[in-house]
Amino acid sequence: WRIVTPCGEDLSVERFSCRTKAEVLQYLQRHPVVQLSDYHEYTDAIIKRCEAEFANTATDFEQEVASLAKQIESSESRWLQLLPIMFEPEGDDMSVEVKPSCDIDGILREIVARFLRVFLSPETFDSMCEVI
Repeated sequence: WRIVTPCGEDLSVERFSCRTKAEVLQYLQRHPVVQLSDYHEYTDAIIKRCEAEFANTATDFEQEVASLAKQIESSESRWLQLLPIMFEPEGDDMSVEVKPSCDIDGILREIVARFLRVFLSPETFDSMCEVI
């Protein structure tokens, strides 16, 4: 029986070579494989780090949404337009009203794009890899 653990591109560590299956199973029963659940402080630190990172990222996303809301209601918005509606003149006066037109699909695409940039950014994942 062989158990091979990869350690890099061209390097691997071979364990239990030239042993029978029964010997390997006995060894594993006496020396269990590392389980993260056996390391409560470490896993608690990982969870705490993930929760903090999520909270920070959620705050960043709230700021992105606030910025987007300002862009939508701006007079130069690419998602909201005021379209003139002309009415037949009554007497000498011509009546003009405006009708708002909103590109809802465009707004939703922008929200999703910002969400992905904030929550799935390389910086978010890089910070999770720091030593705990």
